[in-house]
Amino acid sequence: MHITEEIINGETYQIITMDNGSVIRQLKMTEAQIAAMASKKRRIMSKLEFKRQFSMGELVAFKTAAKSDATMEVFDDLLNISEEINLDDPLIAQGMDYLVTKEIITQEKMDLIIEGV
Repeated sequence: MHITEEIINGETYQIITMDNGSVIRQLKMTEAQIAAMASKKRRIMSKLEFKRQFSMGELVAFKTAAKSDATMEVFDDLLNISEEINLDDPLIAQGMDYLVTKEIITQEKMDLIIEGV
């Protein structure tokens, strides 16, 4: 495994290259961001409550994409093994961002879900 950092649009990302060649890019949090996150009230949903935030079409698109997209598969696995969904978890946020990138959901829909609306 090899870890480097890259600045994209003024934010620092860690780039993790696995031994098998796969690459993971994640936002590197500052100590202030970590402290702010720790002080925030955790927003938790059951898996069912979380999945009910999506339309049937979005759920089908997500499941279909997870069959051929490793990142989608990992996010799906994360959701399936979780007891509950913490909307403040950076991995959930990254997965939601990826759903927007792949046009499974819109940015507006993601914002509503993450805000807990």
